[in-house]
Amino acid sequence: MRRSKRVITACLVATLFAVPAVPALSPKNTAVVYADEQDEIDEIKEKNKQREAEKSEVQETLSDLNISAVGGPCICSELIGRHLTMVSCCAAELTTAQHLKKLLNTDYYHLQPTTDVIGVECAVAIKNTYAVGVALALGMAEREAGITDA
Repeated sequence: MRRSKRVITACLVATLFAVPAVPALSPKNTAVVYADEQDEIDEIKEKNKQREAEKSEVQETLSDLNISAVGGPCICSELIGRHLTMVSCCAAELTTAQHLKKLLNTDYYHLQPTTDVIGVECAVAIKNTYAVGVALALGMAEREAGITDA
């Protein structure tokens, strides 16, 4: 019996006996895909198409936004005490950063507008790492000297 007749016979037997997984015809050197698996594969492909469409929609929406950020060596207690502080205000477009400066600038809180978003974000991360290191060193020195917060 030729291969195609065997597959057709298997399909007929499976149909007669209500076997859920029926082998689908497949080209040589490929895995046999069962009918119920093919339904799952088609469902997954459809979900992936929907996700790609949603992803494109989100990317299109985000491309219309002009996101900005503020970063720099600023401590809350210094702001409350109105100590002089200078931070960077970054945005993809300089006009947005300048507008943010006009909104937030005070006589003690100064913003420097820039378009270097990556530079500001990297500097903020490095600043935080240094702050943790300095605090650790101070804590170790205080412990060695017998200074406690009790």
